[in-house]
Amino acid sequence: MADIFISYASEDRERAKVFALALEGEGWSVWWDRLIPFGKPFDAVIQENLTAAKCVVVLWTEHSVASKWVRSEAAAAEERYTLVPVILDEDVQLPLAFKLLQCAKLHDWDPDSDSAEYDKILAQIRVLVSGGGTTPEPAVTPARRLTLRGSGVRRRSWLVLLFLVLPSLLAIGGALVLMNWRVATQIELALQVDRIAFTLAGSERVPLLERAVSFDALSLERLARVELRAARLLPVDPVPGSAERRGVTLKLEGTPRDRMAVDFESETGGAVTGRLSALSVDPGTQVVLEMRQGARPALVMHLDAPAIETSVLPAHPLLLTVSNATVAEPPGFAQSPRWRARLQISEADPIIAVRGIASAFTAIIAPSRAMRVLPDGGAPVSQVELLRQTGSGGYASALVAPARLSYPGYAKDAVTLAAGSLLSIDALHDATLAAITVEPAQTVLPVTVRAQAGRIQSRLGGGPPVDHRLSLFDRLWYGSRTALLFSILVWVASVTVGAYKLYRETRGST
Repeated sequence: MADIFISYASEDRERAKVFALALEGEGWSVWWDRLIPFGKPFDAVIQENLTAAKCVVVLWTEHSVASKWVRSEAAAAEERYTLVPVILDEDVQLPLAFKLLQCAKLHDWDPDSDSAEYDKILAQIRVLVSGGGTTPEPAVTPARRLTLRGSGVRRRSWLVLLFLVLPSLLAIGGALVLMNWRVATQIELALQVDRIAFTLAGSERVPLLERAVSFDALSLERLARVELRAARLLPVDPVPGSAERRGVTLKLEGTPRDRMAVDFESETGGAVTGRLSALSVDPGTQVVLEMRQGARPALVMHLDAPAIETSVLPAHPLLLTVSNATVAEPPGFAQSPRWRARLQISEADPIIAVRGIASAFTAIIAPSRAMRVLPDGGAPVSQVELLRQTGSGGYASALVAPARLSYPGYAKDAVTLAAGSLLSIDALHDATLAAITVEPAQTVLPVTVRAQAGRIQSRLGGGPPVDHRLSLFDRLWYGSRTALLFSILVWVASVTVGAYKLYRETRGST
């Protein structure tokens, strides 16, 4: 069980994730993600982790104060003297039962900056986490020590009978064990999803976008810096102090708290608005791909990685929309939470440089032609998740069409998994995720996973989970059939010899 339990509202998941990563960086184990294993009740898993945790951090926000789950978890932690309350929203109204408690105030906290209040929390958590050679004679004689009284059979006939029964018992028992002993299985899974999350593995950087991507529209979020050279910059929604600028350098800056975003759209309605440069990431990067539905379907790509640097090359004058950014240059440019401008890029310096914040980067791409995520030969992965979050904070299946599960190297028929099945794949070894091609106006992601899976289960609706791993019997039957057939022949020969000897002895005694 984890050292620390984080209680939060589902609407604050991203903020809880930042807080959890910071605490894990201190060396503690943290339970915060409410992804419940198959077959276990939601409330039972939460209660188990809440009770086992040495410290319970409650994140009070405008959302969590209204959550009966968070209030219940906070009350349980207070009773056990493990509660560490943290206020993330400045004007939040705490529930009456917790107003008299001293709370840490981190509404302006930045994980990349020093904070005395955060240091106090760490000190309190440290206190809570630390303070703390012969074989016995069997009860029943083997084979009931048959004597066959009155049959005229010799006293050693029970050995012959044992020679008949024991191989059969061993064969039946062994077959039952082999048929129920599930083992790690080589699989190939072909499916269509509207969301997939995975963690890249290996030892070398992976070309997530091996080639530049042509787009009709592009949104980049969670940015730290954007820099470009504009031949002409004209605000569309003028605010006091804004005016047309020519031949200027535009520098935008943001912080993790700002959630700075920039949208690029064609002003002229050209076939291709621009190109997003190729992008490579380090092993260990967590990637989430999700299809956004609507009149113009788009691929949403979330990256949890060190600060991402990329660039945009416009093909036409752009309509630029900027949110939550500070205009560092040009001086005197009117600041506004959200503004739009017509942008004509400088021909001498047409590249728009972009840098994301650490541990977070999002690109929303409406491709103008087919784009490919991951290299042609695929990429190694250590984890794959095929779930999506619902509006209520729970989880649902990401499968939007029947999936095909096959077993390479074995003559076993492929399994079809129904659309909407909850699918869990864990304990992956030598796993590869094939390149994913996204077509314009496409609403699903075609995904192929090849791996040795230590666990693969599916569940449809309220039915029981189904284990799709091969059993040891399957591996023998579909893989090493010769060995299994030889074992069967040995058993048949043994039983035949025993039956013949018993027949001879019985005839000889009559």
